[in-house]
Amino acid sequence: MKKLILIFLIFSFALILFSKAFATKITENIEKILIATKEKLEREAFPVFKKIWRWFKENIWGKILSLFEAEYEKRKLEVKKEFKEKTEEMRKELSQFLKMIQGKIYQWLKK
Repeated sequence: MKKLILIFLIFSFALILFSKAFATKITENIEKILIATKEKLEREAFPVFKKIWRWFKENIWGKILSLFEAEYEKRKLEVKKEFKEKTEEMRKELSQFLKMIQGKIYQWLKK
């Protein structure tokens, strides 16, 4: 029985050492892959995306922004009016909800 326990402990210790070495090796490989990927992205992909973004910003974004501004100016008064209406509606609903909660608490305290 003692021999069996000793063998089990030796194998457990060997397994722990092997798993740590294996995990360290995997971690090092993953770090190398991530560093290489980052460098490749910085060298090749990011400059392309920067050029695309600059072109989009210069040629398209201004048009989109001007459309939004024009639409905003058209609907500004309408949106303010609707916002006030929704605010009043929410105040009424909140008032009713609080009265309902107050009634339930009162009934609960009566019991």
